[in-house]
This record gives sequence, structure tokens and C-alpha cells, in this order.
Amino acid sequence: MASQEDIFTVQVTGLMQHPERPQSLREETLTVCETASVTEAVQRLKVMHLLGDWPVPETPSGQCRRAFFPMTVMIYDIQDNKVLGGRFYDEIVWAQPVTLASERLSLEKQQQQLCQSVVLEQGWQNTQAARVLWHEAHLLSLHMVSPCHQ
Repeated sequence: MASQEDIFTVQVTGLMQHPERPQSLREETLTVCETASVTEAVQRLKVMHLLGDWPVPETPSGQCRRAFFPMTVMIYDIQDNKVLGGRFYDEIVWAQPVTLASERLSLEKQQQQLCQSVVLEQGWQNTQAARVLWHEAHLLSLHMVSPCHQ
């Protein structure tokens, strides 16, 4: 349980090994830490990324630790507002937040078009293409932070 000063929550979305099928990966979101400041959140995240030390839940039998491959990160404040988003490469690349209403509308429109394409591809049973399009839509959301944090 977080104390009152823990006001920023860091969530990382990535691919995790399936507990029964290590060759199979599935997308999961982990809450990796809660901090008193965005700076502290970024520093702790950098250390986790550098060490590859993610708070991965134990397997049911507890026999081995599952691998986690981080893809994106979002930092939220205590009111669950988006503060900062980024992607994982060799380092964390932070998304430039959109600040203008016109930019936000343009991003939302692009996202909506991608999501419509996802539905179309799923209708054609083209799950790989749908997954790629959904990931592109998700990446656009990294730029959309709460207006109070722009």
C-alpha cells in the first residue's frame, strides 16, 4: 500500500513468458513502482531497465522466473492522470507530450483510424496485422498526457 507521499505510479507494458509455455509470449502490464516525484520514478525505471530487474509475478509453482521484455511505459499521478510516456530501446525514449488542442485532435483521429483498421483486420482473421496496428495506436497514446501535466 502506498503512503500519502507516493503520488506517481509507473506502469510498464511488455511481453512476458507464459508460465506453462516458455516459448510463448503474451502482453502484460506491470506496476513497477510508486514514487514521490516524476524524477524519482524516471531514475528507478532507468535502474530497473539497466539491470533487467522487473517485478515479475512468481509462477504458480514458483520454480523459475519468467522473462519480461518491456515495450512502453506510462507514469500516472495520484488522480490517475497521464504524466509522461515512453518506449524502451537500449535506453528509454520519452514521448514528446502534445500541448496544442489541434495536435491532440489529430492524434486522436489517427488513433481512431488505426483502431477501425484493427477491427477490419480482425474480421478478416488477420491477427498479426491487427496486432501491429493496435501497437501503433498504443504508441500514439504515449504522447497524450493530462492537460494539467503539459
